[in-house]
Parts: sequence; C-alpha cells; structure tokens
Amino acid sequence: MEKQKLQSRVETITPEIAKKYLACSVGNRNLSQSNLKAIERDILKGDWCLNGESIKFNSLGQLIDGHHRLYAAAKTGKSIETLVIYGIDEDVYIFDKGKPRSTTDTLRISKTDQALADNRIIATAKFHFQMQANISKASDEQIKQYLERHNDSFHKLKDIIKKTRKKNFKGVGAPMFLPMYYAIELGRDYQSILRFSEILYSGFYESSSEKAAVVLRNDIINKTITCDKREDRFNACYATEKAIDDFLKGYERKATYKNCTEPIFSNNILFKAN
Repeated sequence: MEKQKLQSRVETITPEIAKKYLACSVGNRNLSQSNLKAIERDILKGDWCLNGESIKFNSLGQLIDGHHRLYAAAKTGKSIETLVIYGIDEDVYIFDKGKPRSTTDTLRISKTDQALADNRIIATAKFHFQMQANISKASDEQIKQYLERHNDSFHKLKDIIKKTRKKNFKGVGAPMFLPMYYAIELGRDYQSILRFSEILYSGFYESSSEKAAVVLRNDIINKTITCDKREDRFNACYATEKAIDDFLKGYERKATYKNCTEPIFSNNILFKAN
C-alpha cells in the first residue's frame, strides 16, 4: 500500500463521513462516555467551533485520533467543522502525553472573565450541573456560559472564599461552596454568608445564634460529613444548605447536620432557567 504524504485541511464532517472515517479505525482506546456526551451537548447547542483540535490519520489511511468527535457527529446527526490531518508516520506517532488542559486552563485563555478562571469557582459551577441536571461532566462551554450569566454572584462567592479560606482547614469544597452561591443568587444577605464562612473556617463565634457554622465545621472535622462519594457530596451540600439557613435565621443548632438531606436553596434554583 502506498503511504500518504503528510497534509492537512479543514473539512465539514457530516454524519455519513464520520461513520466512513470511523470504519478506518484500528486499535484505539475505549471511548470516554462523559467526554462523548460533553461533545454531543456542544454540537446540539451550536457551541461546537473550529479550535485547532484535529482528526488524524496515519500514512496507511488508518484513523488514529478524533474518535470522540466523529462518534458525536454520527450520533447527533449534525455536521461539524474540524481540522483533519493525513499521512502521520505510523512508526513514530504517539499520543500527546502532556498534561490535559483543564477547564480552568481553557477559561484562562478564552475571553471569559479571568477573575472567575479559578479552580474553586469552576468546581462549584461543575457541581451545580451535577446537582441540578445530573450532568457528570459539563463541557467547558457550558461552564463558561453559566459563569457569564451569573457573573455577579460568582464574584461575591470568590470574594467570600478569598477572605475566609484557611489552608490549615481541609474538607471544605464545592459541596459547601455551592450552597453559599445559591444563597447569594437567591438574594440572602451577603455579609451574613461571609460571616458564616469566616466561622466555618476559623471555628470562632461570638453568640449562640452563630453556632450553626460551628456545628457544620465539627461535622467536617469529625468526618460525620464527608465528600468521598457522589452521594456523600450531595448530602454534604444539603447539610450545608441547612446550616446556612439556620445561621441566617439565628437558630441555635446543637445536633449534627449528618441527617439533613433535604434541599433548602437548591430546590429554588431551577436549572432550566439558568
């Protein structure tokens, strides 16, 4: 078989062409269903764009990279525009072993608000998609658009995290940040939420009406509340919602928040409206 020369061009990949190219695949790794679904969502929403990522064929005409994009085009029945490279030497080609680009990396080189290209803010936005839409892996574009639509609230959340987060207290993450964001989004008093976070991190409170934050802190320290598994993270979010609600009402909480598994704020945040 005559080997192809190295060349590249931008092509419109129809579902039919995608299936044709996939038939040329040999020995590729298994598909990541979460990645596949993320690409499908982008295509269906019209968020897919030509970004320099390519579909690759070796010099024998065998497909060696771009499987997720092709499967997504075939499955959605939509055409996509992408770069296609032909003629890569099959004897020397290896997959890029560099660190994969994270959502944070992507947002830092995009036109989004750079102040929100923060790991904790992005983790909180991703957890929102898990909580409200059962999307295990939201696409970078979904995260970007969500941050843009709720810019003010996420800036306030970042300010709270920046002012109160202490390196010597671990265990607080997206399941605790998300209820703070929800409370802000629903118009709860910002200064009170800031005070809740200060006590959650420091453990120092001034009156019995602020004990809710301390009780939640003790639950985290004693691992009564954890974020180890998916269900644990959801329950930690609900427990934090209850703790914030108690704090805002000045309720003197004494019992653990372990069994508080009903939504307080999140049931008022309609995903379809976001």
